[in-house]
Formats: sequence, C-alpha cells, structure tokens
Amino acid sequence: GHEKNTVADKNYEDIAAFLEDFL
Repeated sequence: GHEKNTVADKNYEDIAAFLEDFL
C-alpha cells in the first residue's frame, strides 16, 4: 500500500513517469 509514501518514494515515481516519456 501507499499509506506511508515517503518523499523518496514520491520522487522515484515522478522520475519514473518522467523517463517513460522518452521510452
């Protein structure tokens, strides 16, 4: 679950979504 999303987890998800634009 994502009940305790940490800043690091959110940053990783944002970066992954950003990189997907180039794949």
